[in-house]
Amino acid sequence: MDKSTVVAVLESIATLLELKGENPFKSRAYRTAARAVDSLTEELSDLIAQGRLSEIKGIGESIKEKIVTLITTGHLPYYEELKKEFPPTLLELLNVPGLGPKRAKFLYEELGITDIEALEKACKEHRIAGLPGFGPKSEENILLGINQYRSFSAYHRYGDVIETVEALLDYLKKILPLFISI
Repeated sequence: MDKSTVVAVLESIATLLELKGENPFKSRAYRTAARAVDSLTEELSDLIAQGRLSEIKGIGESIKEKIVTLITTGHLPYYEELKKEFPPTLLELLNVPGLGPKRAKFLYEELGITDIEALEKACKEHRIAGLPGFGPKSEENILLGINQYRSFSAYHRYGDVIETVEALLDYLKKILPLFISI
């Protein structure tokens, strides 16, 4: 399991904890650990084998155990249980600019909104504007955010693809001399 997968799982746990309404310090601890893992220059498996994962600032004992489980088994029961508490499409709502975990949770609890299509329909039917903390401008911004999300969903973030691109370039550099000599 690679570092980026561990980072993604830790970030997802933090988000799920926010959706669940857990203590904000707990979700912040997972985000801090995700940043710490992301900034590592050494291999996670090496740090685990050497028993040095606890030395990394931002990784406490509980999260360390979860990282070790994730690396050694390839899955994390704690994460799987958290994911079961919400519809999988609910996390998709968090991709809409301006819609964070608290607002997504509120819309889920108040209107049963679990996906982007339901969110868009609720905005167009003006069911969101009447909710506490929302208004007509909120509906307008959510609809703009949905359009923005849809228009950019085909694009990929640089950080998500750079490793793949670099691996492809390395491969091409290795095989290019074979074609030139023909």
